[in-house]
Amino acid sequence: MLLKIENLTKSFDKLKVIENLNLNIKENEIVAIIGPSGCGKSTLLNIISGIVKKYEGEIHTSKPTIGYVFQEDRLLPWMNVLENVKVVNDNSKEVHALKIIEEVGLKNFERSYPDTLSGGMRQRCAIARGFNYDCDLLLMDEPFKSLDYNLRIEMLNTLIKLWNKSKKSILFITHEIDEAITVANRIIVLKKRPTGVSKEIILDKESIGNRDINSDEFIKYKKEIISLLD
Repeated sequence: MLLKIENLTKSFDKLKVIENLNLNIKENEIVAIIGPSGCGKSTLLNIISGIVKKYEGEIHTSKPTIGYVFQEDRLLPWMNVLENVKVVNDNSKEVHALKIIEEVGLKNFERSYPDTLSGGMRQRCAIARGFNYDCDLLLMDEPFKSLDYNLRIEMLNTLIKLWNKSKKSILFITHEIDEAITVANRIIVLKKRPTGVSKEIILDKESIGNRDINSDEFIKYKKEIISLLD
């Protein structure tokens, strides 16, 4: 087991955000988390990453190296695209970083600086940086939120390709049910605040990258998730 969370509870002053949440992450899987706005999804990732240190419950991990792709790109403005991607990994070879940059659609922008890029391009650079980091678990907090529909679909396919090559485990937060169904082998549906797990939906891992989300099978999952969120 890569990560095991037991009876996690977190409050901010008198506001209880998470209550008795239990979650497991295995090696080489994509787990999507979906839930109502404000239910504590980002707080959960911040606890796992160590940004938020005070909580009740237990978090166990067999491999503590964790990467994080935030909703905001958080690029270093004085570094170009290649330098931003390489900065998280001193052992990264330039050819490897360049390959990831090409995978996310930023070929020929390697020497461009963040202030010359669109918001979508900046976020793609942040995703490339996340995959260049030598980690076992990559946290992704709505990484495609700033992208338009067509680019989001393209980046979902890119994410699957990068995952297949890197063998990282990914914990992926999204508000988009179609995103969760497209990339995940497990979908964790959270309930409203104080949040906990409402249901775990298990999908065929081997079908990732080859799913027709408009098929009867996946429409059934979509309806189930919508009913749980309601």
